[in-house]
Amino acid sequence: GREATDWAVMEAPGLETAAAGLAIAGQVDNCVIVTRADATPPGEGDDLRAQIEHHGGRVAGIVLNRMGKDALAADTLWRGGRD
Repeated sequence: GREATDWAVMEAPGLETAAAGLAIAGQVDNCVIVTRADATPPGEGDDLRAQIEHHGGRVAGIVLNRMGKDALAADTLWRGGRD
């Protein structure tokens, strides 16, 4: 329980595979959505957020995973080479 630890990270399968994440979404403090770059259609992150919130969950953020080198280069150019 919460008395035993400050942090616990739980991983659920993608919603296209199983709805297990939605089943526990309302029982955890926060959810983080992980999307796959170049494979996740635009707007799907918002759709997932809405589904999680509909099931009583709270979304802390969205992580973009597997970003290609071309996107990283574009980000570097956009930032002007600074971090």
